[in-house]
Amino acid sequence: MSKPWPSGHTKDQSSRALYSIHGAQEISVNIRHALSHPRVSAILFSIVCVLLPAARAQTVYGLGGFQPALPAGVYDLTGVQYRFQVVANQSQAEKIVFSNHTLTTPGSTISYNIETNVYSGTQTFANGGCTTWPQLGTYTEGEASLRNATPDYPYVFGTQPAIGSSINTSDPINWPVQTYLIDNISNLWKSDSISQFGINGLETHVTIQQGGVLTDISNFERCALPMLSGTFRMWTITTHVSGHRTVVNQVVAPDEDARFIAPFAAMQFYSEFLNGQGTFTVQYWDFAYMTESNPMWTPISTFTTNSNYDGNGQNFGVRVVKVNGQDRIEFSNVPGNSYLPANLPFSIKRHGL
Repeated sequence: MSKPWPSGHTKDQSSRALYSIHGAQEISVNIRHALSHPRVSAILFSIVCVLLPAARAQTVYGLGGFQPALPAGVYDLTGVQYRFQVVANQSQAEKIVFSNHTLTTPGSTISYNIETNVYSGTQTFANGGCTTWPQLGTYTEGEASLRNATPDYPYVFGTQPAIGSSINTSDPINWPVQTYLIDNISNLWKSDSISQFGINGLETHVTIQQGGVLTDISNFERCALPMLSGTFRMWTITTHVSGHRTVVNQVVAPDEDARFIAPFAAMQFYSEFLNGQGTFTVQYWDFAYMTESNPMWTPISTFTTNSNYDGNGQNFGVRVVKVNGQDRIEFSNVPGNSYLPANLPFSIKRHGL
């Protein structure tokens, strides 16, 4: 059995560090490099918590979010799942609800990521595209999409000599893959599999689960980019959107660095630009996890809001709502609602309880 995770990690620390990667332009690529080390990530988070609020005193980015408070002793995560629905989308400018799931192996200082992100718009393109920045295709605002993806931070950080993670798709027409440079940063490659149909109003079930190991990853090579060799761990993202055929995305990453989902960075949900023009509301519920030592789905009902919330409690953010007897966690920018403050532990009830 693998050893438990090193001490010194907290869930919110990893969430804030990962948000830095995904959007805060004031954090340099050199700091991004340091964030690849989990312990350094925790230290930097403490520094950022002091400096960032002052730097952002006059600027609001529509940040906020939550993640589960998993029980102590959970360290061998092999699966997570949840449901979501975009219940309102009159967005006039891009809004994102990221969902990050960090892959790593106890004892490793390297990690990889799976993302299942909801965008307020849809990017349509043909499968197999390679580009730098911006992304290929046509963007349509107001028609939400799900983007299953894997960014490769170890390569740009210099902790790996080549690309280590990649994704494929079982449905290249409706869920094509393209590979590109995040924000045109040299060597910061990412591959997205994006729904080509709008998902407004459609209940969606996402399951991320550990698979077996493999050494032949030729089917995952993209854009003539160099890839690592050795033993890789397979992960699957199974997505069912109501009224559409189920799609399976396979993600590979080195087994020595990506054997489990990190318990301090599983199902991290966080928004960006949620304060932009046009209503955008996304609800999440039915959360569960699975471990190697207990391969059964265990429901999750306890959560904590992220520390980076920059709303005023009434203009946008996260709140708990009840739909058909079921508690859901909602991202919304409808003014006048009461939204949860930062760093708040909270719980939700399952249907009928």
